[in-house]
Amino acid sequence: MKKLIVLLLCCHLLFMLQNGFGFAEADLEQLKNTKKCQGCDLKGADLKEADLSGADLKEADLSGANLQKANLDRVNLGGANLTGANLHGTSHFNAFFEDAIWVDGETCNPGSYDKCLTDNQSVARSTKTCIKCQLRFAIMKNVFLVGALLKQSNFEGSDLSGSTLINSDLTEVNFTGVNLNKVNLTGSDIAGAVFANANLSEAIWPTGELCQQGSIGMCKTKAYETLIQDKSCNSCTLNQMYLPNKNFQKAVIRKTNLKDSTFTATDFTESQLGETDFSGSDLSRVNFTKADLSRANLSRTKLIASDLTDSTLNRTNLSFANLTDAKINRTKLGNTSFIGANLSNIILTDVNLRNVSFTNANLNKVQFKNVKFANADFSGAVWINGQRCQPQSVGFCITPNVRKAVELKKCENCSLPYGYFKSSDLKGVQLPKADLYRSDFSAADLTGARISDAKINQSNFTQARLVGASITNSDLSQCHFENADLTGVDLSGSNLTDTVWPDGQVCQEGSIGMCRTETMDALFSDKGCLNCSLMFANLNKRSLVWFKLNNSNLKGANMTGANLTGVFLRNTNLTGANFTDAKLVSAELKGAKIEGVNLTNADLSGAVWIDGRICKQDSIGKCN
Repeated sequence: MKKLIVLLLCCHLLFMLQNGFGFAEADLEQLKNTKKCQGCDLKGADLKEADLSGADLKEADLSGANLQKANLDRVNLGGANLTGANLHGTSHFNAFFEDAIWVDGETCNPGSYDKCLTDNQSVARSTKTCIKCQLRFAIMKNVFLVGALLKQSNFEGSDLSGSTLINSDLTEVNFTGVNLNKVNLTGSDIAGAVFANANLSEAIWPTGELCQQGSIGMCKTKAYETLIQDKSCNSCTLNQMYLPNKNFQKAVIRKTNLKDSTFTATDFTESQLGETDFSGSDLSRVNFTKADLSRANLSRTKLIASDLTDSTLNRTNLSFANLTDAKINRTKLGNTSFIGANLSNIILTDVNLRNVSFTNANLNKVQFKNVKFANADFSGAVWINGQRCQPQSVGFCITPNVRKAVELKKCENCSLPYGYFKSSDLKGVQLPKADLYRSDFSAADLTGARISDAKINQSNFTQARLVGASITNSDLSQCHFENADLTGVDLSGSNLTDTVWPDGQVCQEGSIGMCRTETMDALFSDKGCLNCSLMFANLNKRSLVWFKLNNSNLKGANMTGANLTGVFLRNTNLTGANFTDAKLVSAELKGAKIEGVNLTNADLSGAVWIDGRICKQDSIGKCN
């Protein structure tokens, strides 16, 4: 019984789908054979280029039907439903449309003979005002609409040939496939308007220039011909151009209006484009390598996957542009505006961001490689980790997580890439499992900090104080610790490969838990190292019996439990070194600096003390 019910439900659903979304095959055959099909179901029927002249389709349902280039001359469409139908290129001479539902859902008024007369058309003609109106496939030839307000209206497929639209507001109007032959657009605002496949032959452009024959989808003026032939145009007005996949290498196009144009995949390599207005244009996949775009207006442009390598963007306006996946390598920036722009997923390489504004821009998942942040303004921007930069984020991004780390001294699993902690008081801060990639800790106080299992590579700890800090099992590769105080620091399990140590030496590959330098390697191969720098060296429990280290720098070195029997440490800097449980029997320490040294349980029996005295047997923790 259950199977029968399911089967019946499926059959019913199939019936509903066929009748709700498709035409009746029998009705279509009747139309083709007799051209008489009153009240027929022809929803979504493909009647492209069909000759239906003289047909009777009164009250037929043609919603969603494809009637492109069909012959509807003398057809009776009274009361028919044409909602959503495609009427591009359709001929309907002497057709009858009274009471028909037009493509945009309006009803054709009485007198709709040869064309559908809707309320919107009447309003537009009589008041010259129709904002956001649906006027698709309207026949409005030779209409006088001087000073009309038609912004954001849809004229798709309409015939406006010979009409006068002088000084009208046509912003963001859809003129797709519209016949604008001999239309006068002098002085009109066409910002954001779409002219795809529109016929502009012999139309007068807003600049007063005459569009040449063959102007399909754009107005081809004399300036256009110059641009195409010479790759040159100075102070030209050429907005709404449609020029994808063109070769404009080394073109000279200065101070020219190219607003709202399409240049997808066009090549502008080494072109001079200074002060040119590309605002609102589609520049996706465009090659701007080595192009000069100084003072150009690229606001609201699509620059998706475009290549700006080695280009010049000095004082260029890129506000609210979409630069997703664009290439910005070695690009010359300066007083450049990326306000509100989308730069997600891009890689900025070898660039200087001095005086660049990223206010309210989207920088999510951006990668910075060898970038100088200088005084770039990131206020209100979405940072690479998705958090928003706080006000006054100049030269760095202060995210809520950064504030949390500084103010609460605790932030577990926090995302803090490029964190700005310069000169901050971070004593005792706890940052387990934090992402601190390329953070700035220069001159910060990290005394007693506890950081573990963290990503800290390429961060800056120059002149930072890390006394007694613990940074374990973390990635510290390619960090900078120049002049930092690492006294008593615990780096167990941390990777220090290619990190610059406080004395300027570079840690070798495989430096895990300690910095292995060339000096360290030489120390054990030569059993000594005179006048060497071994600052903050980790020699825990190592054997340096009779090693010669006179005049060396062992500041902050960890000698815990080390065997230093007979070691020569004359005039050596041992400031802050840790000798807990170390064996210094018979060691020579004359002239050594021992401020802050830790000798807890160290055996100094027979050692030569800093003043030349011989330490007695059983001198534990101090020289007796």
